[in-house]
Amino acid sequence: MKRKILKIVEFSLLIMMATLILGVVIYEVRVSVKQSKYNNIKSMTTDTITIVVNTKENEEINEMAYGETVPDIDKMKEINPDVFSYIDVSGTTIGYPVVYRQGDDNYYLNHNIDGSYGLPGCIYTEAVNGNSYNSAVTILYGHNMRNKSMFGALHNYEKSDFFTKNNTISIYEKDGNDIKKTDYEIIAAGNFGDEYIPVAYDLDDVMSVKDIAYKMSLYNNYVENKSAIDSICSDDKAIILSTCNSRNNKTRFIVIALKKQM
Repeated sequence: MKRKILKIVEFSLLIMMATLILGVVIYEVRVSVKQSKYNNIKSMTTDTITIVVNTKENEEINEMAYGETVPDIDKMKEINPDVFSYIDVSGTTIGYPVVYRQGDDNYYLNHNIDGSYGLPGCIYTEAVNGNSYNSAVTILYGHNMRNKSMFGALHNYEKSDFFTKNNTISIYEKDGNDIKKTDYEIIAAGNFGDEYIPVAYDLDDVMSVKDIAYKMSLYNNYVENKSAIDSICSDDKAIILSTCNSRNNKTRFIVIALKKQM
């Protein structure tokens, strides 16, 4: 009798394990299928670009550069009108449209570029910044996916050598009929506490970045370009890329980048 009960228990455990494994496989396949849609979007490119470089005098210099392949934001907006820009992070797989959903800051946590529900979600901004980079500090959010998609690859910046060699973030936006490219230099990366940055800090004051970087420096995996942080001035603009930290759910992992000067 005991042997029969033991066999029943073993069989039940096997069924449970098989169900669990099947569930994980189905989940990973679904995420992979949704992620593949982003790969198709990355092929949407055009050849006309307006490069905008910010100077210390806060002037903009426009230079036309033909023949450079850049994201075709108009085509992306046909898929989702919430698309307003595109982000590319050097040395990583991060190359995605950026979206903003008016009236629902959490929508793109669990909705994809085609509107379908679930992961991997999108790279998005919140109402505090809206669909532009006009604020002194703009925050972009994305999931920390296990396959390094979305903002999962940001964790590469925990290594100082990677931080040094891959320090450019490019933001592409529409500028009339052309595409405007703005480059940012990564100046800090590491863990940050559970504070909600738009509430705890003034995003209209770029000097807030120094305070944020200081809080990041209290954690062990902090990497920085100290001279760049020290030289931040009131006319600068910054972006912050924010994602989850799978090793500590009470912190986030963020990367700070400063708009490049001429």
